[in-house]
Amino acid sequence: FLNQAEVEALFLGPDTSTETGLRDRAILELMYSSGLRVSEAVSIRSKDIDLDAGILTTTGKGGKTRRVPVGSSAVEWLKSYLVLRNKKENIEVTNLFVTPAGRPLTRQTIFLFIKEYAQKASLEDVSPHTLRHSFATHLLESSRDLRGVQELLGHANISTTQVYTHLDFQHLARIYDA
Repeated sequence: FLNQAEVEALFLGPDTSTETGLRDRAILELMYSSGLRVSEAVSIRSKDIDLDAGILTTTGKGGKTRRVPVGSSAVEWLKSYLVLRNKKENIEVTNLFVTPAGRPLTRQTIFLFIKEYAQKASLEDVSPHTLRHSFATHLLESSRDLRGVQELLGHANISTTQVYTHLDFQHLARIYDA
């Protein structure tokens, strides 16, 4: 997982003066603030997100649908990205995140740009899933709400959530007991 300073360094990677950089920053912010899997990020449709309420409806593994909050910073970056996306003519896909040519992004594209921005920030072993792990760890550290984190990640079993957190077992046991 990344610590808070590393997350912020990663977010500075995209050149937000460009359409692609703005899109990439919005994706990074959204994946981290909502704990999304990369497959969930690429399949988001514009109608799945309510920016005014800060809520995203996503479909995860096993076709399970869940509603997750979207952080205020992610909302602002998404609004900026949508201004550009909505100016594109003839986009025939409903996906929220598209290439400059208007085609849906792929998981591989997100993987590659995250690797690029991580390298730029001198971070090693960073993948889209690293953002999910960081989300879970930071949220659990600040909220101490293991069940809440479990629900936000869409896990049926609490032991799966434990894998996503990088806290020692005694710390996790105290949180669970509380």
